[in-house]
Amino acid sequence: MKCRHVFLLFLLAINFPAYSQYTSQQLDNSYGLSNSCINSIYQDSDNLIWFGTWDGLNFFDGSKVHVFNYERTDLERNSISSNVIYQVEGDKKRNIWVGTVEGVSKFNKNTGDFSNYFYSRQKAVSNGYILAINTRGEVYAARRNSSQLFVYDDKLDRFRPVNIENLANFMLLNLFFDDQDHLWLLKDNGKLEAFRRKGGRLVKLDGYVPVDNVDNAFYCDHQVFFQTKSDVLFRVTEGLVKQQILRLPHEVRAMSLFNGHYVFAWSSKGIGEYDAGFKPVNSLSTEMPVLQSERITSLITDNNNLLWAGTDGNGVIKIARKDNQFGIVQQLANGQSFHIPVRAFCEVNGELWIGTKGNGIITLMN
Repeated sequence: MKCRHVFLLFLLAINFPAYSQYTSQQLDNSYGLSNSCINSIYQDSDNLIWFGTWDGLNFFDGSKVHVFNYERTDLERNSISSNVIYQVEGDKKRNIWVGTVEGVSKFNKNTGDFSNYFYSRQKAVSNGYILAINTRGEVYAARRNSSQLFVYDDKLDRFRPVNIENLANFMLLNLFFDDQDHLWLLKDNGKLEAFRRKGGRLVKLDGYVPVDNVDNAFYCDHQVFFQTKSDVLFRVTEGLVKQQILRLPHEVRAMSLFNGHYVFAWSSKGIGEYDAGFKPVNSLSTEMPVLQSERITSLITDNNNLLWAGTDGNGVIKIARKDNQFGIVQQLANGQSFHIPVRAFCEVNGELWIGTKGNGIITLMN
């Protein structure tokens, strides 16, 4: 006989249904954010959460928000060179890469220094820069709404133009890498193309036929998704087949997988939620109605299964699923009510023996 006493509460936990609810926390100006309009959210290798805002670069260490702002100085390494942040990413060397309205900045977490690229002393406003980093840690940067695409040369500490097969006269809207380091590019004409690396250049991905009429594209749950301009959602299978999923009610701005459900941020405001089979569900929006009244600009699910939703004016909403791992035994198998004081537990040959106060020993099958 093995007596486990209170520790055998876990036997009860695994034999009865769990109950859950969502909890949330809002981070905004009052919490220390430099600006409550969020463009980008990123979790780095140290589990810090970074926010790209319309007025500064911020990171959250779990208890406090820290802010980096542009400062006029001759020592560029002391400061990021623009406060309008479009995108935040990280490489394998603990560098944080920041796409801004005027160029690209690199923050070295080991030294605390900034390096800045593409910036002009005249501070001429451009369309801004977006980033993509592959599994090897190679950093690609693109000027938005232009045909300029660059890759970072670590040895020379500068960006150089990328040689891409048969890619010309395009205006780039979005880019990202998948897990196989295929580079996906969305042009302003709605064409979604994919490339693979061959030697020192990028060539078209074998077996993939470019898609037209695409409104937006995402990489979520290790899959490429895209929404057409007629609001139909597709995904690209492992065999590079375009699989139609469903027609969505709105244009999509961001997408994330949270607790086994796909969460979409609509371009206007609010969210949509779908299960693994893409059937509509509303568990998140029912418990968190604030999400339906917000214009959500970015979504990520971090390594701790927390959903971070950046908004256009109300900061960041952090959402967690609160699980109750314990169920309540209210009656026995014979229907007898179980509302008696319990003093001890013991496991005997797969049965749970419960020592009660005044009612002897009761056994439950595991």
